[in-house]
Amino acid sequence: MRAQVQVKVIGFKQSSRETPRYRVWHAQNIPNNMTYYAVESPKEARRLIRLLSDRDLADSNVATNAFGLEELEDGEYHEWYDENGNDIMADED
Repeated sequence: MRAQVQVKVIGFKQSSRETPRYRVWHAQNIPNNMTYYAVESPKEARRLIRLLSDRDLADSNVATNAFGLEELEDGEYHEWYDENGNDIMADED
């Protein structure tokens, strides 16, 4: 039997018909919980991921987590990579 996956979308303007270009995905207690957050840029995504990661580390109910950034292309979301082929979790330094 397949596990049910809970999906939440946060940060999207309910009154807007415009789909955000970028969205952060955040999975907790994999594979059970997936949440999406609209962000304006990869830089904002990095800040949000750090914040969510710190929150997860402080929450004893979160056993596992994962993050990523998706970009809207041709009406579909795809994993974002920078010009060097690195995903959002690669170190900037």
